[in-house]
Amino acid sequence: MLAIADLHCGYGHSEVLNGVSLEVPDRKLVALLGRNGMGKTSLCRSIMGLDPPAVRSGTVAYNGTDITDMAAFKIARLGLGYVPQGRRIFGSLDVEENLAMAQRAPAEGNEGEVWDLERVWELFPQLAERKKNTGSHLSGGEQQMVAIGRALTTNPGLLIMDEPSEGLAPVIVDQLNERLLALKETSLSILLVEQNYSMALKLADIVYVIENGKVVFTGGPDELDSNEDVKRRHLGVGV
Repeated sequence: MLAIADLHCGYGHSEVLNGVSLEVPDRKLVALLGRNGMGKTSLCRSIMGLDPPAVRSGTVAYNGTDITDMAAFKIARLGLGYVPQGRRIFGSLDVEENLAMAQRAPAEGNEGEVWDLERVWELFPQLAERKKNTGSHLSGGEQQMVAIGRALTTNPGLLIMDEPSEGLAPVIVDQLNERLLALKETSLSILLVEQNYSMALKLADIVYVIENGKVVFTGGPDELDSNEDVKRRHLGVGV
């Protein structure tokens, strides 16, 4: 599905990714954990072809196609859906308009389930009740649902989510966790970038930990949870 090999990228003279290698297998949820400023968002943007940062070396491949230097709109059309950090929905548009504007048919070769508006309402019933509310009149949790729904209506094969639980109340995080568990049961492959340790471990099939632009751990969630040194040194868990 997604294969990143020895990726280096940076902003100006600063390098933020220092040889990252990572894979998202077909129909698996991969969690990328790390503190703030460690390169998680830069990795997401590099995968999606968004500049900055500038990719300096290494490769990003999706379903065997090298997308390293591909334009962002072409990458999206191949079947990569992106939920950016901070949600970035359109506050002047209502929920239905935010979703409909991104809707398109699945990419060629993507044989997964088709996501239309009705399917998004099923996943997020609360949005169906708010479909005529503008984005600026939604709660943070509802805005995050719209951001995820918007990415789903592009009918991706791979969904990349950057810090979806950021800034949400614990009860809303629990609701989001349930919805992501439901997404795991679909044909989607998912790259989940998170700082919420417990949420990520409940969802992940494979976990990567990044620090200072380098992967410092790769393994299963149980393996990470039993590694007190990695949790303490690189995630601040259990300190």
